[in-house]
Amino acid sequence: MTATKWGRNLGAFGSVANTILLLLFLLQASSFSGADLAKNALLRDLNGLMSHAYQYRNRPSARGGGHGTYIGYHVPNLLKENVDGFYSASVIHADTLLLTAAWRRDPVSTVSVRLGPNGRPVGSWTFGGGFKE
Repeated sequence: MTATKWGRNLGAFGSVANTILLLLFLLQASSFSGADLAKNALLRDLNGLMSHAYQYRNRPSARGGGHGTYIGYHVPNLLKENVDGFYSASVIHADTLLLTAAWRRDPVSTVSVRLGPNGRPVGSWTFGGGFKE
């Protein structure tokens, strides 16, 4: 076999190998369901709301904050819903806030977290509906 034939054969093999790798990658990428992607998006959004709520807690009441408590906190209108879902907050105690996200496509599928006085989750995150693990 001449060098030219070897080159053509290696080139053809490389093309086949690249195609197989691309198909494997696409197969792996498609293994994430819409529910998995939505759950991850809601988790990301809830983390942002946790930060917002904690800032509210630490802000003086004269500046529209909770003066050391979550009392009076609500999800701002601009953050109550987006393409992923709907978001709400419930004050359980002056030091505990419940944040909940519901998937827009299936509002029974929810993610909830209790936020403690240090701005961190208290206990485990709760998943409902299609997000149950």
